[in-house]
Amino acid sequence: MSELPIDDTRWQSILAEVAPLAGRFVSAGFRIFLVGGVVRDVLAGVAPRDGDDLDLTTDARPEQTKDLVADWADAVWTQGERFGTVGCSYQGREFEITTHRAESYDPASRKPAVEFSTAIESDLARRDFTVNAMAVELPAPELIDPFFGARDLGSRVLRTPLDPSVSFTDDPLRMMRAARFIARLDLMPVAELLAAVDEFVGRLAIVSAERIHDELLKLLGAPDPTTGLDFLIERGVMDHIAPRYGAEAGAEAVAQTIAAIAQLPASDRELRLAALLSVEPDAAIARLERLKFSRRGSARIRLLLDGLDWVMSHPPAFEDAELRRWALRLGSDREALLGLARARGHGEIVAAAAQGWARLAATEDLDDDSVPLGGGEIMELLGVGPGPEVGRAVERLRARRLEFGPLDAAEARRVLREGAS
Repeated sequence: MSELPIDDTRWQSILAEVAPLAGRFVSAGFRIFLVGGVVRDVLAGVAPRDGDDLDLTTDARPEQTKDLVADWADAVWTQGERFGTVGCSYQGREFEITTHRAESYDPASRKPAVEFSTAIESDLARRDFTVNAMAVELPAPELIDPFFGARDLGSRVLRTPLDPSVSFTDDPLRMMRAARFIARLDLMPVAELLAAVDEFVGRLAIVSAERIHDELLKLLGAPDPTTGLDFLIERGVMDHIAPRYGAEAGAEAVAQTIAAIAQLPASDRELRLAALLSVEPDAAIARLERLKFSRRGSARIRLLLDGLDWVMSHPPAFEDAELRRWALRLGSDREALLGLARARGHGEIVAAAAQGWARLAATEDLDDDSVPLGGGEIMELLGVGPGPEVGRAVERLRARRLEFGPLDAAEARRVLREGAS
């Protein structure tokens, strides 16, 4: 049994937040435990993230949990009640309270057959890895660690509570989740886990694209996802995420791409995904569609990849017109593109583009392609009524603005008169 960091101020703050809720359960004769990432992270010395939900498990049934929190919580939600989960919030903190579960899975799908349990050990046994199969009983607090997760944290080992073949058969997404914990906590998977991944990787076919894409983004949000991405590639998992990933580019190009990702901000997961897909940009659209990425996210990633192609294929000198066009297309993503290109090793060209944009931005608004004449003025000048000629005139002025920079009303009138003559 490992000692809890009872003198840690972060830990004390968490215990203080959960104490009133725990007291209600204990007073009613139930046991309640803090579980999930907060237990793992505090024991690993990783600072809990402010505002994260606190996960708890109890031997109280969902209807009993609802009764216990009804007159205490600021809000209660029950969307997960059929799976044993009742959510609530109190003074800005959200809690997820789940009845102990001992569920099994249909081998042909990922749908669990939920069975409630009265034993915390049964609940912990169904969790993905030993480092996540720990609980802190409240209000004591006392660490419950039947699968030696604290020891594995200290030894930097990644294991499953049950045989990994059982764990990965139950939920194949755990093979992807392993990559996240390898990267985030610097864990080394045991040989049995690796063998099970090799054997059961094909079962990822039953996992929804949405769950796969969510887990991939979580991995890309790790401070340095390199080792996790290497795991996905080496064990053949990546081929079920992005088929034939790196097959045309080659191992060296893939390694360079993976190394580039860690240089990009972890807070921008879409940018990191763009870097991941940049190894073979021609296949990027199909892979985004396979992952069922959002239309907005897909559009942004495609724009970044197009921009990267522009930078990579460009000599180290830029015409003002193309700088203006790309500045307008990229908008707030100009810095993201520069970071992506810099990470891919195009520092000289990045510097030239950045200097060009800075020079232009000193005298003009690169996000503004408006023209100084309204539709009425254009119609009067050209002697036309509403119709396509007005639109063509506006586009002519915008093209002039992108080519030579901002123009005033007098210059705009001259351009239109010349075009009409």
